[in-house]
Amino acid sequence: KERDLAFSLDQVFRHRTVRQLARELKASGLAAAPAGTTTPFSLLSEEDRRRVPAGIEDAYPLGKLQAGMIFHSEASRGASVYHDIFSFHARTRTPFDPDVLWTAVEQLVERHPALRTTFDITRFSEPLQLVHARGVVPLGVEDLRGLSPEEQEEALAAWTAAERERGFDLARLPLMRYQVHLRGEDSLQFTVSFHHAIIDGWSDATMITELAVSYQHLRRGEPHPFEAPVTRHREFVALERQALGSPETRSYWRQKLHDLPSVELPHLGSPEAGERGAIWHTVPISEDLSEGLKRLSRAAAVPIKNVLMAGHLRVLALLAGQPDVLTCVTSSGRPETVDGERVLGLFLNSMPFRIDIGAGGTGTWRELA
Repeated sequence: KERDLAFSLDQVFRHRTVRQLARELKASGLAAAPAGTTTPFSLLSEEDRRRVPAGIEDAYPLGKLQAGMIFHSEASRGASVYHDIFSFHARTRTPFDPDVLWTAVEQLVERHPALRTTFDITRFSEPLQLVHARGVVPLGVEDLRGLSPEEQEEALAAWTAAERERGFDLARLPLMRYQVHLRGEDSLQFTVSFHHAIIDGWSDATMITELAVSYQHLRRGEPHPFEAPVTRHREFVALERQALGSPETRSYWRQKLHDLPSVELPHLGSPEAGERGAIWHTVPISEDLSEGLKRLSRAAAVPIKNVLMAGHLRVLALLAGQPDVLTCVTSSGRPETVDGERVLGLFLNSMPFRIDIGAGGTGTWRELA
Protein backbone atom coordinates (compact mmCIF):
# COMPACT_ATOMS: atom_id res chain seq x y z
CA LYS A 1 0.00 0.00 0.00
CA GLU A 2 2.95 2.32 0.66
CA ARG A 3 3.84 1.83 -3.03
CA ASP A 4 0.20 2.17 -4.16
CA LEU A 5 -0.11 -1.56 -4.84
CA ALA A 6 -3.43 -2.95 -3.68
CA PHE A 7 -4.24 -6.61 -3.11
CA SER A 8 -6.34 -8.43 -0.56
CA LEU A 9 -5.31 -11.17 1.84
CA ASP A 10 -7.47 -13.50 -0.23
CA GLN A 11 -5.35 -12.74 -3.31
CA VAL A 12 -2.13 -13.34 -1.37
CA PHE A 13 -3.28 -16.84 -0.41
CA ARG A 14 -4.58 -17.69 -3.90
CA HIS A 15 -1.49 -16.42 -5.73
CA ARG A 16 1.44 -17.75 -3.77
CA THR A 17 4.39 -16.55 -5.82
CA VAL A 18 5.60 -13.05 -6.67
CA ARG A 19 5.04 -13.81 -10.37
CA GLN A 20 1.43 -14.94 -9.86
CA LEU A 21 0.67 -11.99 -7.61
CA ALA A 22 2.19 -9.55 -10.10
CA ARG A 23 -0.02 -10.95 -12.86
CA GLU A 24 -3.07 -10.60 -10.61
CA LEU A 25 -2.19 -6.98 -9.82
CA LYS A 26 -1.69 -6.22 -13.49
CA ALA A 27 -5.08 -7.71 -14.32
CA SER A 28 -6.98 -6.06 -11.45
CA GLY A 29 -5.29 -2.65 -11.48
CA LEU A 30 -2.60 -1.18 -9.25
CA ALA A 31 -4.36 1.67 -7.46
CA ALA A 32 -4.57 1.18 -3.72
CA ALA A 33 -8.04 0.99 -2.25
CA PRO A 34 -8.97 3.93 0.00
CA ALA A 35 -8.62 3.43 3.74
CA GLY A 36 -11.56 3.51 6.11
CA THR A 37 -13.83 6.49 5.61
CA THR A 38 -15.68 6.64 8.94
CA THR A 39 -15.12 9.39 11.49
CA PRO A 40 -16.16 9.73 15.15
CA PHE A 41 -19.97 9.60 15.50
CA SER A 42 -20.41 9.19 11.71
CA LEU A 43 -22.43 5.96 12.10
CA LEU A 44 -25.04 7.68 14.29
CA SER A 45 -28.26 9.43 13.35
CA GLU A 46 -28.46 13.18 13.99
CA GLU A 47 -30.87 12.57 16.88
CA ASP A 48 -28.51 10.10 18.56
CA ARG A 49 -25.53 12.44 18.06
CA ARG A 50 -27.29 15.18 19.98
CA ARG A 51 -27.96 12.82 22.88
CA VAL A 52 -24.35 11.63 23.36
CA PRO A 53 -23.22 12.78 26.83
CA ALA A 54 -20.15 14.89 27.54
CA GLY A 55 -16.81 13.12 27.93
CA ILE A 56 -17.47 10.72 25.04
CA GLU A 57 -14.98 10.96 22.14
CA ASP A 58 -16.75 8.47 19.85
CA ALA A 59 -19.94 6.41 19.68
CA TYR A 60 -21.15 3.85 17.16
CA PRO A 61 -23.49 0.83 16.96
CA LEU A 62 -22.65 -2.65 18.20
CA GLY A 63 -21.31 -5.40 16.00
CA LYS A 64 -23.72 -8.34 15.69
CA LEU A 65 -21.60 -10.66 17.83
CA GLN A 66 -21.24 -7.96 20.49
CA ALA A 67 -25.02 -7.63 20.56
CA GLY A 68 -25.37 -11.39 20.99
CA MET A 69 -22.84 -11.51 23.83
CA ILE A 70 -24.50 -8.63 25.64
CA PHE A 71 -27.95 -10.22 25.20
CA HIS A 72 -26.77 -13.47 26.80
CA SER A 73 -24.90 -11.60 29.55
CA GLU A 74 -28.02 -9.65 30.48
CA ALA A 75 -30.25 -12.72 30.23
CA SER A 76 -27.94 -14.77 32.49
CA ARG A 77 -26.88 -12.31 35.15
CA GLY A 78 -24.82 -13.94 37.88
CA ALA A 79 -23.67 -16.73 35.57
CA SER A 80 -20.52 -14.82 34.42
CA VAL A 81 -21.41 -15.44 30.76
CA TYR A 82 -18.70 -13.97 28.48
CA HIS A 83 -16.67 -12.88 31.51
CA ASP A 84 -13.18 -14.08 30.57
CA ILE A 85 -10.30 -14.52 33.01
CA PHE A 86 -6.83 -15.37 31.66
CA SER A 87 -3.90 -15.97 34.00
CA PHE A 88 -0.16 -16.35 33.40
CA HIS A 89 2.56 -17.60 35.77
CA ALA A 90 5.64 -15.61 34.74
CA ARG A 91 9.31 -15.43 35.67
CA THR A 92 10.86 -11.98 36.16
CA ARG A 93 14.51 -11.15 35.40
CA THR A 94 14.46 -8.12 37.71
CA PRO A 95 12.43 -7.33 40.85
CA PHE A 96 8.83 -6.47 39.97
CA ASP A 97 8.09 -2.74 39.94
CA PRO A 98 4.34 -2.01 40.29
CA ASP A 99 4.78 1.68 39.50
CA VAL A 100 6.38 0.90 36.14
CA LEU A 101 3.59 -1.56 35.26
CA TRP A 102 0.98 1.03 36.26
CA THR A 103 2.57 3.55 33.87
CA ALA A 104 2.52 0.92 31.09
CA VAL A 105 -1.18 0.26 31.81
CA GLU A 106 -2.05 3.96 31.70
CA GLN A 107 -0.29 4.37 28.34
CA LEU A 108 -2.01 1.24 26.97
CA VAL A 109 -5.46 2.56 27.92
CA GLU A 110 -4.66 5.90 26.31
CA ARG A 111 -3.64 4.18 23.04
CA HIS A 112 -6.61 1.82 22.71
CA PRO A 113 -10.23 3.07 22.71
CA ALA A 114 -11.59 -0.46 23.36
CA LEU A 115 -10.26 -0.25 26.93
CA ARG A 116 -12.31 2.95 27.42
CA THR A 117 -15.54 1.57 25.93
CA THR A 118 -18.91 0.95 27.60
CA PHE A 119 -22.32 -0.05 26.21
CA ASP A 120 -25.66 1.76 26.30
CA ILE A 121 -28.48 -0.51 25.16
CA THR A 122 -31.52 1.58 26.13
CA ARG A 123 -31.09 5.36 25.70
CA PHE A 124 -30.58 5.63 21.94
CA SER A 125 -32.46 4.56 18.81
CA GLU A 126 -30.30 1.42 18.79
CA PRO A 127 -27.74 -0.07 21.22
CA LEU A 128 -24.46 1.87 21.09
CA GLN A 129 -20.90 1.54 22.34
CA LEU A 130 -19.51 4.71 23.88
CA VAL A 131 -15.78 5.48 23.83
CA HIS A 132 -14.84 7.61 26.81
CA ALA A 133 -12.15 10.27 26.40
CA ARG A 134 -10.54 9.03 29.61
CA GLY A 135 -10.58 5.70 31.37
CA VAL A 136 -8.73 3.60 33.93
CA VAL A 137 -8.08 -0.14 34.00
CA PRO A 138 -7.49 -1.07 37.67
CA LEU A 139 -4.26 -2.85 38.60
CA GLY A 140 -4.30 -4.81 41.86
CA VAL A 141 -1.18 -6.22 43.54
CA GLU A 142 -1.21 -8.87 46.28
CA ASP A 143 1.79 -10.50 47.94
CA LEU A 144 1.52 -14.31 48.24
CA ARG A 145 5.23 -14.93 48.81
CA GLY A 146 4.69 -16.01 52.43
CA LEU A 147 2.46 -18.91 51.36
CA SER A 148 3.41 -22.42 50.24
CA PRO A 149 2.83 -23.33 46.55
CA GLU A 150 -0.32 -25.22 47.54
CA GLU A 151 -1.63 -22.29 49.58
CA GLN A 152 -0.84 -19.95 46.69
CA GLU A 153 -2.94 -22.07 44.33
CA GLU A 154 -5.82 -22.01 46.83
CA ALA A 155 -5.54 -18.22 47.16
CA LEU A 156 -5.52 -17.78 43.38
CA ALA A 157 -8.58 -20.02 43.00
CA ALA A 158 -10.41 -18.05 45.71
CA TRP A 159 -9.50 -14.73 44.03
CA THR A 160 -10.74 -16.01 40.65
CA ALA A 161 -14.04 -17.18 42.14
CA ALA A 162 -14.55 -13.81 43.83
CA GLU A 163 -13.67 -11.98 40.61
CA ARG A 164 -16.29 -13.98 38.70
CA GLU A 165 -18.87 -13.06 41.34
CA ARG A 166 -17.88 -9.42 41.04
CA GLY A 167 -18.63 -9.30 37.32
CA PHE A 168 -19.00 -6.14 35.24
CA ASP A 169 -21.61 -3.44 34.70
CA LEU A 170 -21.60 -3.02 30.90
CA ALA A 171 -22.75 0.60 31.21
CA ARG A 172 -19.80 1.62 33.40
CA LEU A 173 -16.03 1.67 33.18
CA PRO A 174 -13.97 -0.39 33.62
CA LEU A 175 -14.82 -3.52 31.63
CA MET A 176 -11.33 -4.89 32.26
CA ARG A 177 -9.21 -5.42 35.38
CA TYR A 178 -5.57 -6.51 35.88
CA GLN A 179 -4.23 -8.33 38.92
CA VAL A 180 -0.69 -9.26 39.98
CA HIS A 181 -0.06 -11.89 42.64
CA LEU A 182 3.59 -12.03 43.77
CA ARG A 183 4.58 -15.70 44.10
CA GLY A 184 8.36 -15.51 44.62
CA GLU A 185 11.32 -13.19 44.39
CA ASP A 186 11.49 -13.83 40.65
CA SER A 187 7.95 -14.98 39.77
CA LEU A 188 4.43 -13.60 39.68
CA GLN A 189 0.92 -14.45 38.49
CA PHE A 190 -0.54 -11.91 36.06
CA THR A 191 -4.31 -12.14 35.53
CA VAL A 192 -6.56 -10.33 33.05
CA SER A 193 -10.30 -10.17 33.74
CA PHE A 194 -12.60 -8.65 31.10
CA HIS A 195 -15.93 -8.78 29.33
CA HIS A 196 -15.53 -10.50 25.96
CA ALA A 197 -17.68 -7.89 24.17
CA ILE A 198 -14.81 -5.37 24.20
CA ILE A 199 -11.98 -7.53 22.82
CA ASP A 200 -11.36 -10.85 21.06
CA GLY A 201 -8.56 -13.41 21.46
CA TRP A 202 -6.24 -11.78 18.91
CA SER A 203 -6.74 -8.45 20.70
CA ASP A 204 -5.99 -10.07 24.06
CA ALA A 205 -2.68 -11.44 22.75
CA THR A 206 -1.81 -8.06 21.23
CA MET A 207 -2.66 -6.29 24.48
CA ILE A 208 -0.57 -8.61 26.67
CA THR A 209 2.38 -8.31 24.27
CA GLU A 210 2.23 -4.52 24.23
CA LEU A 211 1.95 -4.40 28.01
CA ALA A 212 4.93 -6.73 28.55
CA VAL A 213 7.14 -4.97 25.99
CA SER A 214 6.19 -1.52 27.35
CA TYR A 215 7.00 -2.64 30.90
CA GLN A 216 10.42 -3.91 29.85
CA HIS A 217 11.25 -0.66 28.01
CA LEU A 218 10.04 1.57 30.84
CA ARG A 219 11.91 -0.58 33.39
CA ARG A 220 15.13 0.27 31.48
CA GLY A 221 14.21 3.94 31.30
CA GLU A 222 13.38 3.79 27.58
CA PRO A 223 10.18 4.96 25.82
CA HIS A 224 7.82 2.23 24.60
CA PRO A 225 7.84 1.53 20.82
CA PHE A 226 4.07 1.68 20.17
CA GLU A 227 1.92 4.23 18.38
CA ALA A 228 -1.85 4.42 18.78
CA PRO A 229 -3.47 2.54 15.84
CA VAL A 230 -5.07 4.74 13.20
CA THR A 231 -7.67 2.08 12.35
CA ARG A 232 -10.71 2.00 14.64
CA HIS A 233 -13.11 -0.78 15.59
CA ARG A 234 -15.96 1.27 14.11
CA GLU A 235 -14.47 0.49 10.64
CA PHE A 236 -15.37 -3.16 11.24
CA VAL A 237 -18.90 -2.21 12.34
CA ALA A 238 -19.31 -0.07 9.20
CA LEU A 239 -18.15 -2.95 6.97
CA GLU A 240 -20.49 -5.39 8.71
CA ARG A 241 -23.47 -3.07 8.28
CA GLN A 242 -22.53 -2.56 4.64
CA ALA A 243 -22.51 -6.34 4.12
CA LEU A 244 -25.86 -6.75 5.89
CA GLY A 245 -27.43 -4.25 3.51
CA SER A 246 -25.84 -5.75 0.40
CA PRO A 247 -28.12 -7.70 -2.02
CA GLU A 248 -25.00 -9.44 -3.39
CA THR A 249 -24.05 -10.69 0.07
CA ARG A 250 -27.58 -11.90 0.78
CA SER A 251 -27.69 -13.68 -2.61
CA TYR A 252 -24.32 -15.33 -1.94
CA TRP A 253 -25.45 -16.85 1.38
CA ARG A 254 -28.84 -17.92 0.02
CA GLN A 255 -27.08 -19.77 -2.78
CA LYS A 256 -24.51 -21.25 -0.39
CA LEU A 257 -27.16 -22.59 1.98
CA HIS A 258 -29.84 -23.51 -0.59
CA ASP A 259 -31.52 -26.89 -0.01
CA LEU A 260 -29.42 -27.50 3.10
CA PRO A 261 -30.45 -30.82 4.64
CA SER A 262 -31.06 -30.79 8.38
CA VAL A 263 -27.97 -32.04 10.24
CA GLU A 264 -29.39 -33.82 13.26
CA LEU A 265 -26.98 -35.32 15.75
CA PRO A 266 -28.01 -38.08 18.16
CA HIS A 267 -28.73 -36.83 21.69
CA LEU A 268 -26.07 -38.31 23.93
CA GLY A 269 -27.86 -37.64 27.21
CA SER A 270 -26.00 -38.11 30.46
CA PRO A 271 -26.78 -37.36 34.13
CA GLU A 272 -23.32 -35.77 34.32
CA ALA A 273 -24.33 -33.13 31.76
CA GLY A 274 -26.56 -31.29 34.22
CA GLU A 275 -28.57 -28.26 33.17
CA ARG A 276 -26.20 -27.18 30.39
CA GLY A 277 -26.67 -30.48 28.57
CA ALA A 278 -22.97 -30.99 27.85
CA ILE A 279 -19.92 -32.53 29.42
CA TRP A 280 -16.22 -32.18 28.62
CA HIS A 281 -14.22 -35.28 27.82
CA THR A 282 -10.46 -34.95 27.34
CA VAL A 283 -8.83 -37.37 24.89
CA PRO A 284 -5.02 -37.47 25.06
CA ILE A 285 -3.22 -37.44 21.69
CA SER A 286 -0.10 -39.58 21.37
CA GLU A 287 3.15 -38.17 20.01
CA ASP A 288 2.92 -40.52 17.00
CA LEU A 289 -0.60 -39.34 16.12
CA SER A 290 0.44 -35.71 16.57
CA GLU A 291 3.39 -36.16 14.20
CA GLY A 292 1.16 -37.97 11.72
CA LEU A 293 -1.27 -35.04 11.64
CA LYS A 294 1.63 -32.65 11.04
CA ARG A 295 2.93 -34.82 8.19
CA LEU A 296 -0.52 -34.80 6.57
CA SER A 297 -0.64 -31.01 6.99
CA ARG A 298 2.70 -30.63 5.19
CA ALA A 299 1.80 -33.11 2.45
CA ALA A 300 -1.49 -31.32 1.74
CA ALA A 301 0.20 -27.88 2.02
CA VAL A 302 -2.47 -26.63 4.42
CA PRO A 303 -2.44 -25.39 8.04
CA ILE A 304 -2.87 -28.00 10.76
CA LYS A 305 -6.31 -26.50 11.53
CA ASN A 306 -7.49 -27.70 8.09
CA VAL A 307 -6.51 -31.26 9.03
CA LEU A 308 -8.37 -31.00 12.35
CA MET A 309 -11.39 -29.49 10.54
CA ALA A 310 -11.34 -32.47 8.15
CA GLY A 311 -11.61 -34.81 11.14
CA HIS A 312 -14.43 -32.71 12.61
CA LEU A 313 -16.38 -32.83 9.32
CA ARG A 314 -15.92 -36.60 8.98
CA VAL A 315 -17.32 -37.12 12.49
CA LEU A 316 -20.28 -34.82 11.75
CA ALA A 317 -21.04 -36.76 8.55
CA LEU A 318 -20.78 -40.06 10.41
CA LEU A 319 -23.09 -39.01 13.24
CA ALA A 320 -25.58 -37.30 10.91
CA GLY A 321 -25.61 -40.21 8.46
CA GLN A 322 -25.17 -37.93 5.43
CA PRO A 323 -22.22 -36.46 3.48
CA ASP A 324 -23.60 -32.88 3.16
CA VAL A 325 -22.85 -31.23 6.50
CA LEU A 326 -22.84 -27.76 8.01
CA THR A 327 -20.64 -26.50 10.82
CA CYS A 328 -19.60 -23.13 12.21
CA VAL A 329 -16.24 -21.41 11.75
CA THR A 330 -15.26 -18.38 13.80
CA SER A 331 -13.61 -15.86 11.50
CA SER A 332 -11.87 -12.55 12.15
CA GLY A 333 -13.19 -9.66 10.07
CA ARG A 334 -10.41 -7.16 10.75
CA PRO A 335 -10.15 -4.37 8.17
CA GLU A 336 -7.25 -4.89 5.77
CA THR A 337 -5.53 -1.65 6.77
CA VAL A 338 -1.89 -0.94 7.61
CA ASP A 339 -2.36 -1.36 11.38
CA GLY A 340 -5.62 -3.35 11.34
CA GLU A 341 -3.94 -6.27 13.14
CA ARG A 342 -3.06 -4.08 16.15
CA VAL A 343 -6.51 -2.68 16.92
CA LEU A 344 -8.19 -3.91 20.08
CA GLY A 345 -11.84 -4.85 19.73
CA LEU A 346 -14.24 -7.70 18.92
CA PHE A 347 -13.82 -8.47 15.22
CA LEU A 348 -15.30 -11.97 15.25
CA ASN A 349 -18.14 -13.51 13.27
CA SER A 350 -19.56 -17.04 13.38
CA MET A 351 -19.70 -18.16 9.74
CA PRO A 352 -21.69 -21.14 8.41
CA PHE A 353 -19.35 -23.58 6.67
CA ARG A 354 -21.00 -26.16 4.39
CA ILE A 355 -19.28 -28.99 2.56
CA ASP A 356 -20.27 -32.24 0.88
CA ILE A 357 -17.46 -34.59 1.84
CA GLY A 358 -18.71 -37.18 -0.64
CA ALA A 359 -18.42 -34.87 -3.66
CA GLY A 360 -15.71 -32.97 -5.46
CA GLY A 361 -12.87 -35.40 -4.92
CA THR A 362 -12.86 -35.34 -1.11
CA GLY A 363 -12.65 -39.09 -0.77
CA THR A 364 -9.23 -39.12 0.95
CA TRP A 365 -8.11 -37.33 4.10
CA ARG A 366 -5.60 -35.33 2.07
CA GLU A 367 -8.22 -34.21 -0.48
CA LEU A 368 -10.64 -33.23 2.28
CA ALA A 369 -7.96 -31.29 4.19
